[in-house]
Amino acid sequence: RLQGDWSSDVCSSDLALSTGRTAAEYKQALAIVLDESRRLSRLVDDLLNLARADAGRVKLRVEEFYLNDLLAECCRSAQTLAAARHVVIECHMADDVAFRGDEELVRRMVMNLIDNAIRYTPEGGRVTVALESRGGDVAIRISDTGAGIAPEAVPHVFERFYRGDKARSRQDGGFGLGLAIVKWVAESHRGAVELASVPGAGSTFTVTLPR
Repeated sequence: RLQGDWSSDVCSSDLALSTGRTAAEYKQALAIVLDESRRLSRLVDDLLNLARADAGRVKLRVEEFYLNDLLAECCRSAQTLAAARHVVIECHMADDVAFRGDEELVRRMVMNLIDNAIRYTPEGGRVTVALESRGGDVAIRISDTGAGIAPEAVPHVFERFYRGDKARSRQDGGFGLGLAIVKWVAESHRGAVELASVPGAGSTFTVTLPR
């Protein structure tokens, strides 16, 4: 897949450098190059984070922040991608929920889940982000109205580089590391992530974290 990504970048770069193109074609080609560069940068970042985690070299930067504010920010950040795919995002926040943890890692975890939900939800679908307090725990729940995940694939979705639907194009998904990062961040905060999915009816990822 990386070979395909680099090939796309090369073709788009060739287009941008060629003569006799319209301004719109130049803009489109450069946008593709920028998007692929960002994707590859995220891939390298994810690989480094997971490698450091495997080596026990990641130290959480623990601080207090409000989870409801963080989720609201993530929803706002995801609006551009959702709008481009004609997907609606709904956010349901509890009252102020104070939490102690690594704010940047938790934000990465939430954004990975929202991004994943948007990318696998068809046009006209809906992604719901909710935050609940459950006694001494908090639950972050991201649901979508996508095609769902086959039962045989559910046990593997948190594995690195796993792609349940091999037919999907790279524009529809990432490199198969997003959910591995989600699992690692949840467990590094002494929490867990669960998946409930019904083929044809969507999926729900629930991250439970102790406060």
